[in-house]
Amino acid sequence: MLKEISNLLNNSKQLAQIWANVNLKEINFSKIVIPDEDQPRGDGIESLTIISCRNKFTSYEAAFVTLLKKMIYDSEEWHEEQYNDGPEIWEELLDRIWIPEYIKKESFKTCDPTNFLNNLSVDLHRLNIPQSVMEDLFENMNDLKVIEFNNGLLCLDIFGLSDDICFFYSWWIGY
Repeated sequence: MLKEISNLLNNSKQLAQIWANVNLKEINFSKIVIPDEDQPRGDGIESLTIISCRNKFTSYEAAFVTLLKKMIYDSEEWHEEQYNDGPEIWEELLDRIWIPEYIKKESFKTCDPTNFLNNLSVDLHRLNIPQSVMEDLFENMNDLKVIEFNNGLLCLDIFGLSDDICFFYSWWIGY
C-alpha cells in the first residue's frame, strides 16, 4: 500500500484523474471531530478528526484520493459540488497548491496496525469518546493496513484501510 500511495503522489496526472472522478455526494462519510465543531473550544488545544467511509474501492489509490479530497474540501469549507473541474485543471492545482499544503510526500511510512489501534484507543478514551462510537469504529478495522504521514511534534496523520472501512485520522495541537 505504501508503494502505491507514494507512486500516486509523484504522478500528478493519475492523482488528478482519480480526484476529478470522485463525487463526494455519492459517498456516505462518518466524521468524528474533537473538540466538537459546534461547541466552544474551552482551554483545550488538542484536536482529533477521523473521517471514514465504507471500503468500496478497487485500489488503495482511489481510497486515498477520496479521503484526501474529503479532508481538503472540509478543511477549506468547500461545498461538495464546488469545483467539479476536469483533471487537467486539478493536475496543476493539486501539484502546485493542495498537495504541498496538506501532504509532506517524504513523510510516508508503514505503521504497525496493533500499535495504531492501541494508541487510538488511548486517545479516544482520553478525549471521552462514547464507548459505542469506539466499538463501531474498532469492529470495522479487521485486517488493517496503516500508513502514517505528516508526523511531527504537533501533528500526525494516518491513512488506514481494512476490509470494511478506510479512514483518515488527524491529530494536532493548535487552534
